[in-house]
Amino acid sequence: MREGATTTTDDEGGGRARRVSDDEASRSIATPRRKRAKTDARSEDDRGEEEDEEDSDDAVVHVMGGVGRITAKTMLDSSDAWRARDWNALRATFDRDGYLLIRGMLPREDVLAARAAALRALAEERPECFATDDEEEEEEEGDASWRDGGGGVLREGAADLGLLSRQHVAALPAIRAVTESDALFDLAEGVLQCERVMTTAYKWLRAVAGGEFTGVHTDKVFLGRGTSRLITTWIPFGAVKTEDGALLVAAGSHVSSDFERVRETYGTSTVGGDGTVSGWLTNDASEVPRILTRRDRGDGGDGEGTPPPPPVVDWRTTDFEPGDVCALGIETTHMSAANVSNVRGSGRARVRVSCDARWQPIGEAFPRDPRVRDWRGRGGVAVDE
Repeated sequence: MREGATTTTDDEGGGRARRVSDDEASRSIATPRRKRAKTDARSEDDRGEEEDEEDSDDAVVHVMGGVGRITAKTMLDSSDAWRARDWNALRATFDRDGYLLIRGMLPREDVLAARAAALRALAEERPECFATDDEEEEEEEGDASWRDGGGGVLREGAADLGLLSRQHVAALPAIRAVTESDALFDLAEGVLQCERVMTTAYKWLRAVAGGEFTGVHTDKVFLGRGTSRLITTWIPFGAVKTEDGALLVAAGSHVSSDFERVRETYGTSTVGGDGTVSGWLTNDASEVPRILTRRDRGDGGDGEGTPPPPPVVDWRTTDFEPGDVCALGIETTHMSAANVSNVRGSGRARVRVSCDARWQPIGEAFPRDPRVRDWRGRGGVAVDE
């Protein structure tokens, strides 16, 4: 494939992953944004309060949000509440922000075993996409931590890996041990406030090549024909840094008045049940504020010729470690950042492997989306209609 080519590949929730050019990506490696020093004459107490507030948002990075460059803050960490099983705190955060980040929720060794199983299976079917051992060592000499689980360097131009369509890989015991772990059942039951939950047998297992990403969307357009009490768990298989194509979440978008018109229009649409029709709001995260403004005005203006300023979208991301999990609401706007790993080197990228699992309560009061046939409870037991 020529340098700077653009490709599409099957990806998240029925969308298609687009590939950004190497030139775009090289300008958009996630980098910290420094805060300017304060030089005003406010009291020390006032400055101290503001600095304390800003400390919580210090980790601000530039991210390639699809084909557009944005800044994002660090996700809030709900790990302590999870370890304490403080369901009131977890539900309050989930209701407010639309997501929960839980560090170390799953056993690290299990996640790395799942990554290794996925990469072995994919390498057997797509050997031409992967670098040799010698190429890997040359590329990442002195920093092999990302290779947890084995393998993972792609040859230049590798794209459209097609892991999503290989459900026999998602069904491997090592992978199901992670995607259907008791901890995930516990989380879903606690957040959804129900005695029992079920998960889709189909898993959104993805391997994302260099330059690829998933556009801005909500899961409701893919799974909105059943109960609204449905959540997604996004599980990185191995370490996934921001530049590898980490999850990006628009915090509070499920309840924000700025997103109201989007929820009423785009959010009520549906896409094909075959999982190949794109349901993205946009492929450019930097365009979201303008999209929100246009949809809110409706007629393209306020009648006085003065457009309102675009709203600020509270994008959140983080560097994920093996065992971390992020839970998302069905109406939370999110995407995956473009995989721009290693673009300043030889052109090879680290493959990002991750999996989405969906969860909803069991019972007649909670209808299933008819596009999803097979569901399982704890222990892999099939849940009948």
